[in-house]
Amino acid sequence: MIPSATTIPVQQAAIRVRDVSRRFENGVLAVRSLSLDIDAGVFLALIGPSGCGKSTLLRMLAGLDVPTAGTIEGINREQISYVFQDAHLLPWRNALGNVTLPLELAGVTRSQQKERATQALERVGLADAIRRYPAELSGGMRMRVSLARALVTDPQVLLLDEPFAALDEINRQRLDEMLRSLWLATKVTVIFVTHSIAEATFLADRAIVFSSRPARIMLDSVIDLPPERTMRLRASPEFAQVQGRLFEALQRGEATS
Repeated sequence: MIPSATTIPVQQAAIRVRDVSRRFENGVLAVRSLSLDIDAGVFLALIGPSGCGKSTLLRMLAGLDVPTAGTIEGINREQISYVFQDAHLLPWRNALGNVTLPLELAGVTRSQQKERATQALERVGLADAIRRYPAELSGGMRMRVSLARALVTDPQVLLLDEPFAALDEINRQRLDEMLRSLWLATKVTVIFVTHSIAEATFLADRAIVFSSRPARIMLDSVIDLPPERTMRLRASPEFAQVQGRLFEALQRGEATS
């Protein structure tokens, strides 16, 4: 039996968001007085209506955007990797060359670049595709290269902004399973933005559901499912119960103006 929604007790938070707001130059208030703590090593999913401020929050965590008010503490932005919805691969570089790029920029030796990039590609199941160029890869494979590039620097925090949204359902579920396994192996702190309640339920150990813009927290809940997750879990009553709880919170959030 899945327990009722529970606010997560925060201990030794890695990231502290305090009364953060973001108002854009056109007057749009994307985030208002948002506070939350994110523990080290957690897999956190952020869910909410389109345009509610999820991606804005992610960009502020990454340092790509600056809060209008409030503070974000406890995050070393040199130890962050960011995966966008588009893979953003360099078309003139093969998979290995794309993954070595952040190591080149960090001044890592050539031998170390190749070794670490090869290992990262192996971890995402692309050991046989390291010499292939982006145009020769499927959408799912390109996203795997993007994920390998994000992981090759051994980040403390991995930010993902709907990375699998453009993929078909089968590939999306396969990549969800792969990402969950990678997280179990590394226990990097993951903050994952998605519109998919099923994806959030499958991947995360904690989910935050936001209201419509400006983002306010409607639900902050533990995802109490087994650590090891396969596609079969999606058909279980426990999975459906968690999805239902998140969906109800999302409906309340969309009705909030």
